Amino acid sequence: MRKIFIMMTMLVNGCAAAQSVSAIHGIKYQQQKLHILVTSTGCTTEKSFRLYWQAQNLTIVRVKADHCRRMPHKLWLEFDVPKEKANFTLTNSINQ
Repeated sequence: MRKIFIMMTMLVNGCAAAQSVSAIHGIKYQQQKLHILVTSTGCTTEKSFRLYWQAQNLTIVRVKADHCRRMPHKLWLEFDVPKEKANFTLTNSINQ
């Protein structure tokens, strides 16, 4: 269990250059769906992010950079949340 924790910590802390813990601008959770508000420059999709669970803690990590050149805007993305993870704590910061 300790090895898994260490590996997840390294992953979340950016051991890979393409991954970064994302600042979230807003969050909504209803009916097993998690909606997050993120910044996009045109190419951000749900596949740009991964949800990492450690017990009941959730960290949202951007795994694919958005290199498009559109004016930055905020975008809502939707993710399914497993029933056993319904009560979670978000570890990302929320920027407004």
